[in-house]
Amino acid sequence: MPAFLPQKFALRLFSRLFLIVTLLVVFSCCKSDEHSDLATFNGGSITPKEYVEHYLASTQFKPDKWPDEQNLRDIVRMQALMKISRAEAIARGYRSDSTYLATLRKNESRVLFTKYMRQEFIDKVINDSLVQKFYSEYSPQHHMFYIMRPFLTESSDAFKNSQKDTIDYVYKLLKKGRSFKELAKHYSQDITSKDKGGDIGFIIPESMGDEILRTVMDTLKNNSYSKPVQGISGYYVLMKRETREVPVPPLEKVKDRIWKTLYRTHSHNIQKKIDERMARVSTHFDYIKKNAVVQEILQKLTGKRTTDALDAIDTEKLDETDFDKILVTFSGGEIKTRELFVDEKRAPETVANFKKKLKSLTEQRILALYAKELQMHESPEIKTQLDNISDELLRMLLYKKEITDKVGQQLAASKDAGKKRFEFERELRENFENLLLQKYNFAFFDGNFSAALDEARKQKEIQNTRKSTLDR
Repeated sequence: MPAFLPQKFALRLFSRLFLIVTLLVVFSCCKSDEHSDLATFNGGSITPKEYVEHYLASTQFKPDKWPDEQNLRDIVRMQALMKISRAEAIARGYRSDSTYLATLRKNESRVLFTKYMRQEFIDKVINDSLVQKFYSEYSPQHHMFYIMRPFLTESSDAFKNSQKDTIDYVYKLLKKGRSFKELAKHYSQDITSKDKGGDIGFIIPESMGDEILRTVMDTLKNNSYSKPVQGISGYYVLMKRETREVPVPPLEKVKDRIWKTLYRTHSHNIQKKIDERMARVSTHFDYIKKNAVVQEILQKLTGKRTTDALDAIDTEKLDETDFDKILVTFSGGEIKTRELFVDEKRAPETVANFKKKLKSLTEQRILALYAKELQMHESPEIKTQLDNISDELLRMLLYKKEITDKVGQQLAASKDAGKKRFEFERELRENFENLLLQKYNFAFFDGNFSAALDEARKQKEIQNTRKSTLDR
C-alpha cells in the first residue's frame, strides 16, 4: 500500500504536466498565428498576405526576381509608410482641405463616368459576339492600302467639297496608270500610312470599323482599287493586294489585342450611343452651353472672326479673364476655359480639338451625375476605387506640404550652390519618413520573415509557370 501511493501520485503528476505542456503548445501556436505580422505600428500592421501580393504584382514581368529578406523589408516598410502617412494626414485634418475635396470630387466624377461608359456603351458595342466574330475571321487576311482625305463633323461644306475634289482627282490619276503608292505619299492625309504608300497592313474586314469601308473591302478583288467612297471620317480610295492564310492562335492569347482593335475601330458607334444618351438626360441636369462665349474664345484663340475646324489655336492670345470664362453650366457645376488646358500634353491644338475636349468634359460631368443618381457610387467596386483615390490624395497632400513645398525654401537658403534639387528632396523625404516611423512606433517582426519568404517563393513558382504557359 505505501508503495502504491507514490506511483499513483506520480501518474497524476505526469498527467497534469502533460496537460499543461499541451496547453502551452496550443497557446503558443495560437499566439504565433495571431502575431504572424511582419511589422506593426500604432493603429495597424503589415501581414504576410499583403507582402506576398505586393511582391508578386511588382515582379510579374521579372521571372528571375526571387524574394529575399532585403526585398521583404523594403516592401513592408513602404506599405507601412503608406498606411502611416494616410493616418498622419487625417490627424492633421487634411480631409477638410479645399484642394483635397475639389480633387476628390473630380476623381469621383471620372470614376463614375468610366464605370457608366463601360457598362452602358462600350460593353454593349464591343460584346462577346463581336469579339468571337473577329476571331472567327482571323484568317485569311488581306493586304490593304488606302488614300484618305479626312473631314470632321464640324468641317465646313467648302472644306468637305475641297477634299472630295482632291480624292476625285487622285482617282483620275490612278485610271491614267499612276502608282497608287506614290499618289498616297503625295495626296493621302492619313498620318500613320501615307509615308508607307498608304499601306495599312494585313487585316480582316472587321478591322475596318467603318461599315462602308468594310463593305468596299469585302467586294474588292485582289490587286484592284475602288472608286472614291465617302466614309464616316473622310473620302477614300482603297486598294487590295494579296491574301494570305495565317495560323490562328488560341483565343485567350489574342483576346485582349482583338478587344483593343475593336475599341479603336468602333469608337464612332460608341460615341453615337453617348450622343443619344446625352440628348435624353442633359436637360434633366439643366445643361446649358454658352455658345456665344465659346465662339468668342475661339475667335481670340485663332485670331479669326470665322473659324474652321482645322484652324490652329494659340493660348498666348488669352488673358486670365478669358481662362475664367464659363463655357458650360449644369446642375451644381460648370466648365471654364482653363479646364481645357490643364494638361499641357493633351491640350487642344485646333478648333476641332477644342470643341471635342469641351464635349468630352461635358459628357463626363453630366453622365457621372446621372450614374450617381442611379446609385452607382454605392457599389463595392466604386467605393473601393474612391477609397483608394482618397488615401492616395491624402498622402500626396502630406508629402507636398512636408517635402515639395520645403525644397524651394531650402534651395533658397542653401549656401551649397552645387547641390541639386533632387538631393534636397531625397534628404527631406528620408528624414520625414524616418520621423513618421518613429512617431508611430514602427517595428519589424524578424521571426515571421522565414514563413513569409517561403510562401512568396511558392507563389512566384506558380506565377512563373502560368506565365510560361500563356507565352507558348
